[in-house]
Amino acid sequence: SSLLSWPDIVWNPIRSDKIFIDFSYKLLSIVIFTQLYIIFMKPQITYDDFDKVDIRVGTVISVKKNEKARKPSLVVEVDFGEEIGVKQSSAQITHYYNEENLKGKQVIGVCNFPEKNIAGVVSQVLILGSIDKEGKVILVHPSQKSENGLPIAW
Repeated sequence: SSLLSWPDIVWNPIRSDKIFIDFSYKLLSIVIFTQLYIIFMKPQITYDDFDKVDIRVGTVISVKKNEKARKPSLVVEVDFGEEIGVKQSSAQITHYYNEENLKGKQVIGVCNFPEKNIAGVVSQVLILGSIDKEGKVILVHPSQKSENGLPIAW
């Protein structure tokens, strides 16, 4: 059925300029949001691609400031258990984290990236976190104490 066949009690309010403008604004907002989502959405990957990523649980054993970094950063050493060992990362996580509240915390990291020199620090792991509206990183961690080196299930 088309809008033209709807009873006047439904169709007449829709013809109102105020309602039409409000409806148009909401529709435009949805279209813009959808377009932005498509623009910023990363390309799809396959399960085989994702299966190559080695994501593990580890415990932070040391933290210090990365004095050479242009943006405030911490050098974090994480123990990923016997199989992976201790890995180091330079992470821009200083908004919420420091040595006092990070040491001993369990984190989740990608362990099979190639090493990368970041401001004089050999970064061997990518510690995972979400990014809030202000661009500050909130670390992802297990909800319960986990054994170091356990792989992340998916």
